[in-house]
Amino acid sequence: MGVVRLAIGDAVITFLWVIVAASLAPLGTIITSYFQVQPPLDLLVMTALIFLLVVVFNVVGDLLGDASFNPTANASFYAAGLGNDSLFSMAIRFPAQ
Repeated sequence: MGVVRLAIGDAVITFLWVIVAASLAPLGTIITSYFQVQPPLDLLVMTALIFLLVVVFNVVGDLLGDASFNPTANASFYAAGLGNDSLFSMAIRFPAQ
C-alpha cells in the first residue's frame, strides 16, 4: 500500500508542477510589467520564480510523503544506492512521474 500511496503522491505533485510551470511565463510577464523591470533584469525575476517554485514543491512533496515531480532524482538516488526505494517501487513510481 505504501508504494501505491507514493505513486499517487508522485502523480498529484507532477500534475501540479506541470500546471504551475506552464503559467511561469505569463506570471513573469505580469510581474516584470507591474514593476517595470527592464529586459536584462527580467531573467533575475524568472530565476527567482523558478527557485521559489522548486522550494515550494519540495516542501509539498515532503508533506505528501516524499513525493517527487522529478524522476531523475529518484533514478540517481537509486543508482547510487541511497534512499529506500526498491526496483519494484521505482517501476511503480516512474509512470506516475
